[in-house]
Amino acid sequence: MKLDDKRILIIGAGEVGTAVAENLVNRSDPAEIIIHTSRQRTMDMRVGHLKEMVGPRTLLTGSWGDIFAPYELTHRSRSEINDRNVRLALAEFFLQPSGEAQLRRTTIYELISRHRPHIVIDAVNSASVCTYTEDPHQTYGELLD
Repeated sequence: MKLDDKRILIIGAGEVGTAVAENLVNRSDPAEIIIHTSRQRTMDMRVGHLKEMVGPRTLLTGSWGDIFAPYELTHRSRSEINDRNVRLALAEFFLQPSGEAQLRRTTIYELISRHRPHIVIDAVNSASVCTYTEDPHQTYGELLD
């Protein structure tokens, strides 16, 4: 598959996502590579590293935030997320039945809608993400008490 002139979204810029991005820029000349990570600091480091490798025709775009969370809450600081109302909103979001309306609120939906990538590469270690995520049932109960 020719990757020249394609927009490629890489979700997850740990070792795997970074290696994939490096391989892409060494083998092809994509129009744009969008690197999405969970943390801004990681995104800044990965984009800085890859800028030295991309050709002049490739646009490198960084993005960050929790892909599973509602987009309007994805860039909140730790102190804001620890706020009772924000935690309650997150718990309510995750406890809603899945559907199109809920999907449209997620960060991943926003990413794909905004960038319209030709290719999406999922390099997220979802098991690790889920390990660090609070149980929404427990959180919701505790917040309501």
